Amino acid sequence: METLRFNIKLDTDYQSTAPVVTVMFNGETQFDHQITDQTEVQFRGEIQERNSLVIDRQNKPDNEKQDLFIISISVDRIDLRNLIWSRSIFTHLDGRQVVGETWLGLNGTWQLQFNGPFWKHMMDWVNGDV
Repeated sequence: METLRFNIKLDTDYQSTAPVVTVMFNGETQFDHQITDQTEVQFRGEIQERNSLVIDRQNKPDNEKQDLFIISISVDRIDLRNLIWSRSIFTHLDGRQVVGETWLGLNGTWQLQFNGPFWKHMMDWVNGDV
């Protein structure tokens, strides 16, 4: 199996209550903390035939400004910026979905799905096959 290194940079802006963030890869929790300033989440993940990277964003009070920003995501030092903008989905708690969102201003779940092996998925995406 292919094991790759993930690096996720997050930042936040909030009034008095910081967001709580859970990062999961293929159903396994890699990070589960309150974010109070710029944070880097690093882990190694075993690539399967079908893969899911999830950032679950919670703890936003209804009456406060509170933002979570995905600054960057890289896999084995490959920046996924363009893939994120075209393939990730942020699902708000009310079910609304936004493609390519990196500013998470409401509670919800951000997700990026991809097939393995990773290099083949990236080549297929570049060629317009996924």
